[in-house]
Amino acid sequence: MIQKLQCLITALKAESDPFIQHLRLKRNSALNFPYYVNQKLNIGLIGVGVGKKNIKSRINDFLNLIDHKDVQFINIGIVGGKKCSTNIGELFIINKILDDNSDSKYYPEIIVDHGMNESSITTVETPVLDGGKKYDTLVDMEAHEIFSTCSKFVPVHDISIIKLISDHMDGHELYNQPRIISELFKEKMNEIIHLINQFKLIE
Repeated sequence: MIQKLQCLITALKAESDPFIQHLRLKRNSALNFPYYVNQKLNIGLIGVGVGKKNIKSRINDFLNLIDHKDVQFINIGIVGGKKCSTNIGELFIINKILDDNSDSKYYPEIIVDHGMNESSITTVETPVLDGGKKYDTLVDMEAHEIFSTCSKFVPVHDISIIKLISDHMDGHELYNQPRIISELFKEKMNEIIHLINQFKLIE
């Protein structure tokens, strides 16, 4: 069986850095955007920036570069959550993806054994700062476009969305505090790596 190449997808450098360090990923200059890889572990990471604009082109460029037919995509990033139901630093695996400007919905197939809470998510165009009054879900700016793009190339069970609560959508966002974001991911690193390893066992 060909071992699947796992590709982590992040938006922020502060999200990427803990995984680059932990997995000993090395910068690969074959792409003109952040692309890191550890060939021994058969795992890589691409940075897509905040929002939807770069996602499709960067995933396409990545797929054109590699010669693996078997790829798994794992989007890891921060999200806003409702203050009444989420805690800063809490991890979620996403089971339903909505979009603020689209009627299309996606339902990731979660077939790995995991200990995380599951949640739905809504992808928005601009940061939400009113506490998320109109949302009953987590909120981010990339998940819907990532799933939409990746699902054109791989089975949906080979796409996973893992999100970490960074704020309660109340104006106290951590985008400008990268050290804190990175520390939150480091605290949850063992849990995330365990899920990544379980995900790799899917045939």
